[in-house]
Amino acid sequence: MPPLLLAATSALLSFPGTVPGCGPVPLTRHLTPPVEGAVIKGYGLVAHPLLKKVKLHTGIDYTRGDSRVHAVASGFVVFAGTLPDDGVTVIIAHTNGMETLYAHLARAEVGPGLCVDAGKEIGLEGNTGLSTEPHLHFEIRREGSPVDPLPYF
Repeated sequence: MPPLLLAATSALLSFPGTVPGCGPVPLTRHLTPPVEGAVIKGYGLVAHPLLKKVKLHTGIDYTRGDSRVHAVASGFVVFAGTLPDDGVTVIIAHTNGMETLYAHLARAEVGPGLCVDAGKEIGLEGNTGLSTEPHLHFEIRREGSPVDPLPYF
């Protein structure tokens, strides 16, 4: 596991689910999508366009609509930086071992340790990491494992 992702995972595992001054940070159903674009790729097995192999697509991809990316729920930023495959990435922790991940950003507008409200702009959609075009890759993880995000919307 890359050192930056290991640090983010460690921060998430020690995250109590509340932040002084922030209150509880739940992740519920009926979320507002993080961008205005349409979903172009869903969760599941896909042929990766650059790696040329079938692999699990661990989230959903949105086309470039409004390039501003927003937090889908209130939470605590545990990671904002660059990962080899995901490029510029923001990870937000929520209660009950849930987290959201926003990848391939042009830049992050938040940093680790910040409490963010639902709807807060956290970055700009981009084309960083293993990406073929500008888009947002969005994930929901439960206890570190990806789950299909679509039922949450």
